[in-house]
Amino acid sequence: MDKKLLDRINEAYKGELGEEMKTAARERIFWICENTYGNKILDVGCSQGIVSILLAKDGKDVKGIDIESEQINYAVSELKKEDIFVQGKVSFVCGDFLEYDFKNEKFDTIIMGECLEHVFKPTMFLDKAKELLDENGKLIVTVPFGINPHPDHKRTYYFLEIFNEIDERIHISSVKFFGKWLGVIANKELSKSEFNIDTGLVKMMEDAFFS
Repeated sequence: MDKKLLDRINEAYKGELGEEMKTAARERIFWICENTYGNKILDVGCSQGIVSILLAKDGKDVKGIDIESEQINYAVSELKKEDIFVQGKVSFVCGDFLEYDFKNEKFDTIIMGECLEHVFKPTMFLDKAKELLDENGKLIVTVPFGINPHPDHKRTYYFLEIFNEIDERIHISSVKFFGKWLGVIANKELSKSEFNIDTGLVKMMEDAFFS
């Protein structure tokens, strides 16, 4: 893949892409880490590996998976800079999330950080995530909010579509707006969403935004 299309989240986190991107990246990353539940974590579309490594530093056991070999190679090189304890807490896999055999593993938290906008059928990713979550598990999703010019994005998300796609499978407990990004937390143990929204009104507003 063209390097220009690859996610550079570690570089953004470290400030190598400018102070503005550093601030935005850290806000999303810290929010994800702060809301992670349990010890067994799956980081889907882990990219350059920063979230997986930070969670490992906090004592979590993390599996990071990404389909791009260049991203996984970068993540592995970053992990090698950490101490033995952290290295032992993370495994990075280059593979297709939908096809990968997790061998009956269950996870306390599954993270999908800015990956659903890159796929044609995000509902297939959400269905598999639901299968892989423990009965009390949590799903954390972030996506770009609104129209984004990135050439590798297959989907544009406002609020309602991503809310419905997730809530139909795992009920939503929290929503967070980060300017150009949107974050959603869903809990498998919930019997219904903790949100009451007028979907018709939201749809009209979003159509107006788009226009």
